Amino acid sequence: MLNKSQTSTEYIIILAVVLIISSIAITSFTGFTSIGSSSDELNSQKFWQTADIAINSIGFVGNIALENDTNISIVNNFPTVIRIDSINISKNSKDDTTIDFGLSSFTLNPGQEVSKEIDLNSNNPCYDKDSGDHYDVLIVFKITDIETQGIYYYNGASTRLKGTCADS
Repeated sequence: MLNKSQTSTEYIIILAVVLIISSIAITSFTGFTSIGSSSDELNSQKFWQTADIAINSIGFVGNIALENDTNISIVNNFPTVIRIDSINISKNSKDDTTIDFGLSSFTLNPGQEVSKEIDLNSNNPCYDKDSGDHYDVLIVFKITDIETQGIYYYNGASTRLKGTCADS
């Protein structure tokens, strides 16, 4: 009698293990890719909202005409007054080419937020994408510390800004 119950228990355990392994296999083929990309975007946005130079909002619109401007909202989280001399993006991880948005330099006090209009033209990372598609760019700020007059390049330790192209 003991052998029959032990055998039944072993079969149940084997069945449970097979079910767990097959559910993991099915989920990995179907669900993790969409979960992974959205969590990458969420992590990227959380990082950039609390970075030394924070980006509170930026709107890249998908499938747009060549002449397009968008607003970028930037916060100075440094403890000193800084001047932002330029903002560049690199749209492609395989290409180190950066695009300067052509902004005039501006000064930010600690904690100050400013919204600036940037001229994208064909440099919009969503230019050839539809709304709902994803973008992935490296943003580089050239800043000057007003107190020390030191010039720095800040790219968030190479943390890429990821998001979803908006509707026009």
